[in-house]
Amino acid sequence: MPVLKEGVRILRLSRIFMLITSSLLIASICEAQPGHNMYSSDILSATKRGEFALEKPKKYMNSTCKVSTHKIKRHHSTGKARSSHVEITLYPLVEYTKYPNFPPFPAVAIVEPKPTYNLRRVISLAGGAGVTSSVGISQTFPIANPGSGLFYTYTANQEAQTHAIFDGFVGVEWMYQPRLALQFGLGLNIAGNVRAKGDLLQGNNISPADQYYYQYSVLSRQLFAETKLLYQHKSCIHPYVLLGLGVAFNSAYSFQTDVPSPAFTRLYNNNTETSFTYRVGAGLDLDVTNQLRLGLGYRFTDRGHVQLGSAKINSTSVSGTLEQNHLYTNEMLAQLTWLF
Repeated sequence: MPVLKEGVRILRLSRIFMLITSSLLIASICEAQPGHNMYSSDILSATKRGEFALEKPKKYMNSTCKVSTHKIKRHHSTGKARSSHVEITLYPLVEYTKYPNFPPFPAVAIVEPKPTYNLRRVISLAGGAGVTSSVGISQTFPIANPGSGLFYTYTANQEAQTHAIFDGFVGVEWMYQPRLALQFGLGLNIAGNVRAKGDLLQGNNISPADQYYYQYSVLSRQLFAETKLLYQHKSCIHPYVLLGLGVAFNSAYSFQTDVPSPAFTRLYNNNTETSFTYRVGAGLDLDVTNQLRLGLGYRFTDRGHVQLGSAKINSTSVSGTLEQNHLYTNEMLAQLTWLF
């Protein structure tokens, strides 16, 4: 009996020793560098320190394993959290099969970084090229004077046109999940001017119609309420999708035609139209530093309604004007983003 009691006492002391040892090893995990080999231990203690984003494993693990986790660092003055990728090899401290009376020491199995819920201000500037292939539509206007039988038919030449794009964004970024961030704010888009052009066929029911050339310019500016959803891959790569809704200010101006001056033809005033606009897009941002990102993205934009002003024939106002309900643009942009 004394021998049995002494054995139980030694067993209890050994168990206390193992628990103390495992607690001490927690500190070494929190100082681990990429590629270090560590012992497994109670992950709740590591989580309480707030230096690793670890969660309890679903089951105990008694074999050697490698884990990929994120070390959490906080700025000494602002308290903002930043995570860095860490690779650790964990070894079980006690083999459960050899010591069934001891509780197993679980290895770390789930390795998502803690959500920081931080808000950071964002300023983005972008530039690139847009391609528009639907400038102008074909239209035929009613006969201005039924007695004369005059008609005017405009046939648009909708060839693709490339133009410059400038884009800006001011807002905030919210890290609301370990690997998901949401940007929301105001975006400004300014596109270079494009030309609506084509053939004008005008005449009457008596004599053959004459064919002429016409053109006018279109300049579009847009203001968006914009949101951007980013996914964090390998801590520095951010694929994203984007949606913007807003208002467009589309100016149609400088209508010209080569109809000889003595002939009667329709002339149009300049006009700026306010219209609903939207855009969708996707792209990829890459961290250069913690405060700077470079990106490349695609945008599809509907710039909305475009319309010339009122029409006149020889100083006489007539009904109808050249217009279109949608002006579509495909854009490729290179982007520079500051976060602070």
